[in-house]
Amino acid sequence: MESESLGNTLRRELARKGVHCLGLSIPLAHILIGKVEALVICMALLSSSILFEWIRVREYPLFPFKRVEAYIARPRERAAIGAHVYFCASAIATIVLFPEKIAVAALTSMILGDAAAAIAGVSLGRHKSPLCEGKSVEGALAGALVAGVTVYMLMNPSYAVGTFILFLLLDLVELGVDDNIVFPVAIALQLWVFNLALGG
Repeated sequence: MESESLGNTLRRELARKGVHCLGLSIPLAHILIGKVEALVICMALLSSSILFEWIRVREYPLFPFKRVEAYIARPRERAAIGAHVYFCASAIATIVLFPEKIAVAALTSMILGDAAAAIAGVSLGRHKSPLCEGKSVEGALAGALVAGVTVYMLMNPSYAVGTFILFLLLDLVELGVDDNIVFPVAIALQLWVFNLALGG
């Protein structure tokens, strides 16, 4: 029974992070069609996300994605604003504030790292973070490793260690706000500082 429960939880998390990884379309758009166009896409996504969240909270019978939400939303998230709203807002800030290479690396590493952290946390997590009840050490390590490798591949390899450490620290603590709004800007800021200090 416990195994079935774990398997079901893992399937839900895989589905959830599959949707989450659709966010990779934003850094891809930034590379392929440009900064302004990527911002337009982000703003359109943010506007539609806010509209659908309003319908979900205020007029739930009209909400068109009930089955998807019921399957992938965590219990605590059903009464909260969806993570996609925070991610779209943070993606806009990251694209506006930072150069293309940094924005792309920060968004991509955050998306992949967050997905890895959640999946590893559900499947392998045995040691809870002492600073955040809902996070595991194994999940945070997996997410930090994937985020670091992503930065290693997309930017100067020497930046990867900084991203690994930053992601790990942020993922092990209770931030008090949705991590989708904190991680992209925090990673981008760290990459910008490294880039400034090391001269690209």
